[in-house]
Amino acid sequence: LLTAERADYAADNALLIELASLPCTEEGVKIRIVQAGGLPGKTAPEAAGAVIADTIGNILKERSAENG
Repeated sequence: LLTAERADYAADNALLIELASLPCTEEGVKIRIVQAGGLPGKTAPEAAGAVIADTIGNILKERSAENG
C-alpha cells in the first residue's frame, strides 16, 4: 500500500504504474498513477502465474511456521 505519507518521499515527477488488480494507493496520494491491472497476466501469463504460485507458496509456509 502506498500511503500519502510515503508518497511524499517520491520525486515530483514520479510515476506509479499500478499492476495490482485493485488499487493499492491510499486516498490523497499526489503522484501520477497509471492503472494497468492485469497487464502482467496479459503480456506474460506463464511468468505471472509462476510469480503468483510462488507467492501463495510463501504465504502458506509463513502461516505454517507461525502456527507451529
